[in-house]
Amino acid sequence: MSIDLHGYTEQEAIGKLMSALMTFEFSGEDTLEIITGKGYVLTRMVEDYLDEEMYEYTQPSNNLGTYIVFARY
Repeated sequence: MSIDLHGYTEQEAIGKLMSALMTFEFSGEDTLEIITGKGYVLTRMVEDYLDEEMYEYTQPSNNLGTYIVFARY
């Protein structure tokens, strides 16, 4: 499962992110890929939101514009 936030404003992106995370929670999938690109605003917003909501995630060293969120069981 993945979501691409390229091209969205910060307000649009947070809405899309929240919706994707809610869908992810009920999907039974193990991971959610969030694509932000390398821009500062979206990457910071995604990290802040994931930290605030206490999601476990990683950012692959070979793709700094992507986050992988792990399911909470």
